[in-house]
Amino acid sequence: MNALDILFTHHFRVLVLMHDYQVIIGNDKFSKITQVEIGEQLELSKVTINHIVKDLTENGFVTRDEGRIGKYYLSKEAEDIVEKFKRTK
Repeated sequence: MNALDILFTHHFRVLVLMHDYQVIIGNDKFSKITQVEIGEQLELSKVTINHIVKDLTENGFVTRDEGRIGKYYLSKEAEDIVEKFKRTK
């Protein structure tokens, strides 16, 4: 499986939700949503969301702030993919 293959399942839905929950504080742009909140919104279990976030992180689409719960940074590639999808939708 290549890195882009994971984006066409629940993974992509999680990535879009993270994108939609981004906030900007000063020069810091990040997604402010917990795995529990993602699971509730997408009707997926916390275990499933945890696995998806791990996959997104390992493939370089998301970086977690280990010091804070529910703080994720989307890579430039992830931002571009979501924004292109939204423009063509």
